[in-house]
Amino acid sequence: MPELFYFNTDFDMSQALSPDVAVSQSNLMRKLASQKEVLFWALGRAGDCFIPLGPPPPPAYARQIARYGLSPLKPLAEDGAAAAFKPHPWGVNEEARQVFLTFGLSFNQPPPDAVRAVNSREFAFNIAGELGLRSPFSRLVKSLNELFSLLKELPLPLLIKPIFGNAGIGITIVNHYPLDAKEENFIRQSFLCGGGAAVLEPQRERTADFSCYFMLNNDGLITDISFQRCLVGKSGSFYGLVLGADEPFPGPAGAEARLIVTECARQVAQKLHERGYFGPVVIDGYYYKKADGTLAIEPLCEINARETMGLIARRILAASGYRGALLFRLARKKRCRLPDSYAEFDKTLGPRHYSAGASRGIALLTPLADSLPRALISGHLFVAFGADSQSCFNQLGDIERLFLKGKEKTAIT
Repeated sequence: MPELFYFNTDFDMSQALSPDVAVSQSNLMRKLASQKEVLFWALGRAGDCFIPLGPPPPPAYARQIARYGLSPLKPLAEDGAAAAFKPHPWGVNEEARQVFLTFGLSFNQPPPDAVRAVNSREFAFNIAGELGLRSPFSRLVKSLNELFSLLKELPLPLLIKPIFGNAGIGITIVNHYPLDAKEENFIRQSFLCGGGAAVLEPQRERTADFSCYFMLNNDGLITDISFQRCLVGKSGSFYGLVLGADEPFPGPAGAEARLIVTECARQVAQKLHERGYFGPVVIDGYYYKKADGTLAIEPLCEINARETMGLIARRILAASGYRGALLFRLARKKRCRLPDSYAEFDKTLGPRHYSAGASRGIALLTPLADSLPRALISGHLFVAFGADSQSCFNQLGDIERLFLKGKEKTAIT
């Protein structure tokens, strides 16, 4: 059955706001969501459509991704026959339910209070404690006074993670104390905008990040479990992922790591089911280097009870028919130095450019200025196809060198 997508990517931030503030901020959040919509246009399968928040995919974009063996999602017309579709929201909440109802569609959803509860970092913090996975230096704080007091007491560096947010928004690394006025104000704003509470945890020397995706049915059973390597900044801010047979648990120790993460996912699923949630779930974890230089695994650092960018990567790899690995690289618009047309983009890449049937290459899955005004785009999505993950990582260097500039600011140093 074809799917009808609704990309309410403001889902996480809307959970952080009180109902009256959410209403006052709804236009701004919806504008930001519409700018992100272009990132999802390439994940369609035959017959799939989406409820548009912004303009439709332009013809030049459709022609370009056809060269990659892909086709864009089609916007559903206002008088479209929505009854033929299965609803697929980015995040399951009351707002998404109301949107689908306007098209005469309803779907089974968990209670709104359960959705909000399980998407809070407080929920992940508590589960990590119950499973014996929480660092002794981690803290849940519900006031700014408590937060700043703990910065004086706990060993640095520390991560400050607002209890609501996504893609690393609002997460801060604190490497020193005391803070100056500008640094303190940034933390205050992130704390208040992220739900008025935060989790403090040690900043570890991560060596590789990963995630585990599964679908949690309303009977508590897990289906469609899969794993992927994640690309993140120092604060854990997401900017890409890798899908491949050798990721994210390579080498002889990989089988044991996979078992550890699978068991963690099973226990998290049980807690989610007990709280009343069902639907898509992604749990994040990482490898890190301990003080003695040995490697350890942290199987649970985040719980995302919604869709994530992994959905796009999995769909693109499947739709393209490519048999190999895929690297997915997001970049903010301000970091990109892209030409205005696909012809110029292809010329810059030369033989590195991917086309359907090629053994490897780089693709751009977002529109350029000659087909959609830059003001309607928040960022760009690059994809590298390769025989294995190392081939993809080699091409990531080409993407960085040719099309990106500067570095992400993620820490107070």
